Amino acid sequence: MKKILYILVFFLVARYAGAQNSPLILGGDSIDYSNPKEYVIAKTDIEGVTTLDEKVLKLVSGLVEGARVKVPGEKFSDAIKNLWKQGFFDDIQINVTKIEGEAIYLKIILQEKPRMGGLAFRGDVKKKEAEDFKSKLRLSVGKILTDQLLASVHNTVKEFYVNNGYTNAVVTVKTEDSKKLRGKKDLYVIVDKGKKVRILKVEIIGNTVVGDGKLRRKLKDT
Repeated sequence: MKKILYILVFFLVARYAGAQNSPLILGGDSIDYSNPKEYVIAKTDIEGVTTLDEKVLKLVSGLVEGARVKVPGEKFSDAIKNLWKQGFFDDIQINVTKIEGEAIYLKIILQEKPRMGGLAFRGDVKKKEAEDFKSKLRLSVGKILTDQLLASVHNTVKEFYVNNGYTNAVVTVKTEDSKKLRGKKDLYVIVDKGKKVRILKVEIIGNTVVGDGKLRRKLKDT
């Protein structure tokens, strides 16, 4: 029975953080780390995706059949970085499942980020405001809840209240397991808009061009 070598590549990145750690490669005694050996990729399997195109993911990783890789080598860490940049995954692993001569067999194991089930607003959000937000955000069932998407939702809602005088509004975006759609996450936007901030006094200094009253009228909608 042929000995199967397992090389597990870990890529650990904290949520919402931009720091990327170098991957750690673990292998059997037959792997000589001081003398990397080159192999030809015989097959790359993708595991853990449900809707994403496996062929596209292979191309993004660069670990396509026929490509040459060194073990250990930078192509593994580059593959993980390229996949991570897509923003679709919470965890990425690359396993070398078998080596036969110069042929190497790979398995890329991916854990997709959750997909959206429903969208709801809580707290100081009026019904009309919630409808406007839903129209503006254009979120649909099945949307991948990437960090960028969650940040965009937060910023859109926050900006609305700040522009309407609620400078101290607190917006919280969180997800919970969907009660209606199995395997999906409901997205909740919770708003505590606080007290409206109003301008108490405007002082105009250094104006010699137009009347101060005209300038104040320009600030009417501020």
